[in-house]
Amino acid sequence: MATASAADANSTADAPDAFLGLLRTIGLSRVDALRVHTELGLKLFGFALLVDYREPAELPPVPAAWLTDDMDLPHLTEALAGRAPSPDELFDHITGTLILSIEAALG
Repeated sequence: MATASAADANSTADAPDAFLGLLRTIGLSRVDALRVHTELGLKLFGFALLVDYREPAELPPVPAAWLTDDMDLPHLTEALAGRAPSPDELFDHITGTLILSIEAALG
């Protein structure tokens, strides 16, 4: 009989295995499927850490104190000046680039 922890471990492993299976089913090689799987993990982890956690959502990409007049940081200053993409817009971009990566691997 499986213990609760063993069942949880199997449930946790099912999603990555199913995703790898999907990638293989659509025609990716073993190596390309592993690459896409890794890329997705990195993108989602980075998104969760760097974008989705922000409270409030309007939090700027860098602290305002970093942009003092005595520093020449034109690109960071510009990034703070306009409306930042929403987390949903950024997530759409991340998933879009992942789809492009899969399409490129399929040839």
